[in-house]
Amino acid sequence: MKKTGIAILVLVLVGAGLWSYRTGEAQSAAATPPMKIAVVNVAEVLTQCRENLDREKEGQDRREKIKGELEKLAAEADTIKEELQNALQPGTDEFSERRREWFYKQAQLQALQESEKEALTIDSQAWTEKLYEKLLDQIKSLALQEGYVMVLNQDEADMKGRKLQELYNLILTRKMLYCAPTLDITAQVLQNMDTAYEREKTSKKK
Repeated sequence: MKKTGIAILVLVLVGAGLWSYRTGEAQSAAATPPMKIAVVNVAEVLTQCRENLDREKEGQDRREKIKGELEKLAAEADTIKEELQNALQPGTDEFSERRREWFYKQAQLQALQESEKEALTIDSQAWTEKLYEKLLDQIKSLALQEGYVMVLNQDEADMKGRKLQELYNLILTRKMLYCAPTLDITAQVLQNMDTAYEREKTSKKK
């Protein structure tokens, strides 16, 4: 009888302990709010924000200007070459002078092409880094404001028309496979980027 009573008491105590543990776990889970996660299409924001669109326009204007200078130098070089081939007599002072001018034009043309190519690469890298930092600042600000504990990049790379190796690389490197549309804050981040850019432009004009 004593053994039976002790066994029953042990079972009651164990049951009470399990009930208390489960109740505590349930209360703890209820007290802990669910983690808020969001996604942003980084490529879309970087390409569609007003700052990037303005820069593309400025870049197009610059490229047109440089193209005009290159075409002018090329036309001048072609004119001198035509003279050397058809109008001037080799061995004369005039031929030698125009030949030197032709080499000079060719050197100018090559130097301008190479310098613009290098300048474009350096400027584009520095500007892209700066724009990306602005994007990260806007995402962090919005995350703190809305209580997001994590913001992921939503990659929407098109798989169609890719070569086999490119397709493999996309599959292996893609991290976001699916997310609910309600998690997407791309539009809000894009709007915040544009608003900050407009404020920056306004402050520069003052």
